[in-house]
Amino acid sequence: MSNNVPPKDLRDQFNKLVKEETGLKIKMIENGADGPIYIGMATAGTATSVKKWQVQKLVYTTNELTSVLFAGGHAGFDTAWDDRAEASYS
Repeated sequence: MSNNVPPKDLRDQFNKLVKEETGLKIKMIENGADGPIYIGMATAGTATSVKKWQVQKLVYTTNELTSVLFAGGHAGFDTAWDDRAEASYS
């Protein structure tokens, strides 16, 4: 696991807080040792193949967060979680 991934307990706390406050479910995934971290939010029960997710890509340089980018270039809930790697971000 790379150094740019939050510890599991911190991720669990974040997910619980977001779910309690918004009713959304959260997915977070690291893409390889130095790859981006993706965060997805959708209404609880939304399938990962449905284009009703807000997907963010966290970009790091030397273990420092440098950018938070949105799929499609906006914060809309219109991307499938399963399509996160192929989506365009800005």
